[in-house]
Amino acid sequence: MGIIRFREIVMNKVFEYQMAVVLPLTVVLALSSCEKTGPPCVTTEKVIFITQNYAMIGGNVSKDNGDDLTSRGVCWNTSGDPTIYDNRIESGIYLGAYVSLMTNLEPDTKYFVRAYALNLSGTGYGGTIIFFTPKEISDADGNNYH
Repeated sequence: MGIIRFREIVMNKVFEYQMAVVLPLTVVLALSSCEKTGPPCVTTEKVIFITQNYAMIGGNVSKDNGDDLTSRGVCWNTSGDPTIYDNRIESGIYLGAYVSLMTNLEPDTKYFVRAYALNLSGTGYGGTIIFFTPKEISDADGNNYH
C-alpha cells in the first residue's frame, strides 16, 4: 500500500468519525440548550388546526430543572415575541406534552405564538411560531361564515 493510498484511507476514516460522532454530538448540544437549573425547558410544537376564531397548538415541557411547575400553556400576540403578559391559556402543571386551544382569535390575522412553562426560577419559552387565521367567508347575501 502506497503512502497516498494510506493517507486516503486515514482521511476517509477521519471523515466517517466526524459524520458519525462529531456532527450528531454538535446537533444534540445545539438542541439541548436548557440549563440544569433555572426556568423549565420548553418546546413549541406545531399548530394542529386553525379556524377564523380558534387555533390548537402543542407544547412540551421536557425538564422542570429542579423546581416544580406552577403553570404551562401557550401565549400569543399579533406583534411578535409573545410573553405570559400577553394573551395566554394555561394547560396544567405537569411535565410532558400538552395541547392548548387558543380562542377569541380574529379572522385574517397574523399571530405569533409560543409555549411557556413557569416554575419558581422563572419562565421558560419555546420557539415562536407564526400563523394566519383564515378570512371570513361571505355568501352572496352577505352572510358571514366562521
